[in-house]
Amino acid sequence: MNQRTVFFLVRHGEAEQNVRCILDSFPGNPTFGLTEAGREQVRESAEEISIDGIDLLFASPMRRTRETAEIVASVCGETPIMFDERLRETDFGTWNGTSADAFFGPSGKYHDPLSRFEGNADEGLEGYVFLRMRLVHFLSDILIENEGKRIVIVSHGDPIEQLRGILTKEVVESAAVGWYPKKGSVTKIEVPLGFREIMIAREPLLH
Repeated sequence: MNQRTVFFLVRHGEAEQNVRCILDSFPGNPTFGLTEAGREQVRESAEEISIDGIDLLFASPMRRTRETAEIVASVCGETPIMFDERLRETDFGTWNGTSADAFFGPSGKYHDPLSRFEGNADEGLEGYVFLRMRLVHFLSDILIENEGKRIVIVSHGDPIEQLRGILTKEVVESAAVGWYPKKGSVTKIEVPLGFREIMIAREPLLH
């Protein structure tokens, strides 16, 4: 077994809802798949991942992440894909299907990322606290038997942002500002064996 667990965090490639500037959260619009540009973005990242090789591949079940994971699996040797709903997109609630500019844009209601920290129950908007909770539970579960392996996780911008924060020991607020994954990109992070116990000790959301 390797002395470290290696994570490859992959954001889905450019998708139709990105081009149309539409918010699309779980379960999502089945018509919004990857664009050809998005497929090429993913192929480039998959080639980069294939140099290391992978043991496990997890993905959000939404169409754009399914298609992304299928490309990664094909390039990396037809690795089986395990779908997990905890990797889904942020739930945008009543904003789902509406303009992303009105939500994220310079004049949008949630242009400040930290304004989404606790979400908005009236709008059904999932906040970073609940997003982080499902992600730490996901990592806790998969690390029970998979430490020392090379693990690909295909998800969406906000979840990848927080997954990176968890793995680099950033608190939820710090993870939500500054860095954000590009479409189709891969972020490689290595953690020591025993990281699950470290994470459990420092993540209050697990208690």
